[in-house]
Amino acid sequence: MIELVPLRCIRCETPVPAEGDEMAWVCSQCGQGLLLIEQHGLESLDINYSKAVPPGEKGQPYWIARGSVDLIREVHQSWKSSRDGEADRLWGQKRQFIIPAFSTSLDELLKLSTFLFSNPPDLIEGPATPFEAVTLSPQDLSPLIEYIILAVEAGRSDDIKTISVSVEVEVPSLWILPDFRRFL
Repeated sequence: MIELVPLRCIRCETPVPAEGDEMAWVCSQCGQGLLLIEQHGLESLDINYSKAVPPGEKGQPYWIARGSVDLIREVHQSWKSSRDGEADRLWGQKRQFIIPAFSTSLDELLKLSTFLFSNPPDLIEGPATPFEAVTLSPQDLSPLIEYIILAVEAGRSDDIKTISVSVEVEVPSLWILPDFRRFL
């Protein structure tokens, strides 16, 4: 039997008006950030607001996480060149990934994420602002980051023969950023 449990702010007990696909909110009464964890219910969530969101505009939520990448790639022999160590240099250190947390197509998510990987915004905090609904759970980030890494690797000018990738993602933070779709 399915039991519906009303969501209430963990700080002030105010009801949280939630839609079925939403994962995070800000309490309208006390301003507490809230994240829905399937097995645990609501937990506290720090929400960071970018100064770059234009006044009067709705921001867009993004999960920002650093990750360690383990990448094994092999290219066809005819493509071996002086660029062979480029992937090792790129992935040999922790990288920052910026993933849309709002509803979008997989194609647009990939375009935005790869654009922001190459062109990371300045993360300067600003005032709280309204934002689009958060519909992507932070628990879904690892496979999406692996997909983004594969997209970055597929964009190289060599001829990949095989590739294997795994990523260890640190705890993400939620940032409200401006609309970057205009740059795509």
